Amino acid sequence: MTKKNCYSFNEIFVVATIIIILRNIYINLDLKLLVEKNLGFLHYSDVFIYVEMFYALLIIFYNIILLFCKKKFKTKIEYKLKKYFILTNLIIIFFYIFKEPLFFYSSKKTILVLSFLLIEIFFTFFVHKIRIKIKNWKEIIEEIFGIVLISAFVYFFQYITAVLVYIMGLFLFFF
Repeated sequence: MTKKNCYSFNEIFVVATIIIILRNIYINLDLKLLVEKNLGFLHYSDVFIYVEMFYALLIIFYNIILLFCKKKFKTKIEYKLKKYFILTNLIIIFFYIFKEPLFFYSSKKTILVLSFLLIEIFFTFFVHKIRIKIKNWKEIIEEIFGIVLISAFVYFFQYITAVLVYIMGLFLFFF
């Protein structure tokens, strides 16, 4: 991590929000292409098949940026990219798990996430040479738990807001 060995609430929230915004842009573009292709006939479940591809592309794109940052970017940008590398990967994995309520019942999805984890661990330690200070396992578990809670809040906030707006609309319509 960094000198303070943890991420602040604001850092986790901003990174999670950026990932959600990029994911929603991807879904909206995919919906537009799907509607145009099928002339109004929409299989909404087809869209979510590609969300996994979006997460994979986001991880690959982040790795490519980190590989080429030594030549093109300043050291401050390289430091920030390396600082948020682990946080971004954890948030993407947790978003993928949040997307599927019965995630652990599917062996294919579990294997997919474990393979992403192994690839990212390889990239973290051997390719990007990011050092992590591990002093206390309790602090690491608290850090991951905090990332899970904030990521869950950001992920489900858009759905909670949609339900509240729908209830308000029903309330205003009937009264």
